[in-house]
Amino acid sequence: MLQSIQNKQQLELLYRQLEQEKQYHTILLNKHQKFQQLRHDMKYSFSNIAGLIKNGHSEEAMQYAEQQSGQLASTSVIETGHPLLDTILTIREDQAKTSGAEFESFVTTDLSRVDISIDDLASLCSNALSNAVEAVEQIAESSQRKIWCSITQDRQYLHIAVRNTTAHDVTVTDNMVETTKADKTLHGFGLKIIRQITEKYNGTYTLQCKNYMFTIRITLPVSREEW
Repeated sequence: MLQSIQNKQQLELLYRQLEQEKQYHTILLNKHQKFQQLRHDMKYSFSNIAGLIKNGHSEEAMQYAEQQSGQLASTSVIETGHPLLDTILTIREDQAKTSGAEFESFVTTDLSRVDISIDDLASLCSNALSNAVEAVEQIAESSQRKIWCSITQDRQYLHIAVRNTTAHDVTVTDNMVETTKADKTLHGFGLKIIRQITEKYNGTYTLQCKNYMFTIRITLPVSREEW
């Protein structure tokens, strides 16, 4: 019976990961198509701006330029040096902004020098950020929806931290979320995946919620000798 339960959990996690991959592909395709259309229209935009300036409509030219700049920013991607991780962070940023949330990312490490699988690293970030996006969507006031993500490194350890505002304080007991049914569903699958990957590398993760701010911190040894 225990083996049956474990197999079911593994299948559920696999299904969740497959659904994520399908979602990534769809969003990337939409972003690529949008970028191609914007690039196609760019030459006309420059021509319009030049025409407005030439005819003395500098204020209108500035407004038009700002509008085009905003569209270009919506097609940008976060760059970490690894295409897969760039994709994950960019997708989660898009989802956050679609939900009306402010999103900030901070990456200060050369991931090419880290032995951790980029697939595992991407999965950790994806699931932590997915929970964050779903959490901020529960906040009624969109101006209070905020997400921060950082990936940093000291000599021996890689540190991943994701923080997000919450609609209410979440109770964390024994590194598990214990609150409403919605919150348990919200964090369930993502935290299982995070726990599995963290244990794989002999790392640690901690959960904390204080003053309507939920934080997950993940620490992983960067050297195989520590696994």
